[in-house]
Amino acid sequence: MKKTVNWKAAFLGRCPICGGGGIFSGFIKIKPACPTCAENLDKYETADGPAFFAICFAGTIVGIAAALYQVFYKPPFYMHAIWLPLTFGLSFAVIRISKTLMIAHQFKLKDV
Repeated sequence: MKKTVNWKAAFLGRCPICGGGGIFSGFIKIKPACPTCAENLDKYETADGPAFFAICFAGTIVGIAAALYQVFYKPPFYMHAIWLPLTFGLSFAVIRISKTLMIAHQFKLKDV
């Protein structure tokens, strides 16, 4: 039997298996089970993978933007303070998406 995954739901922070309710109990903490389909989400290992992807993605985007901003506009040093909150915000957004995508990937490829 072929497993199907709702990828759009994974990008929206919903259960990637059924597409139902949200799977986050906090901002980045995964609930133990899906509220809609009761799939046990604790068995899927997300560990440090999502954080690594988020840091690499956000660091690259913000680093390039900061360098281009400095080269083309030559702002005063204190204007670069905007990059820190932007990096945190982008990292947290990417962590949520990558956690749900990692659960979807594990569900699709193996029986846990």
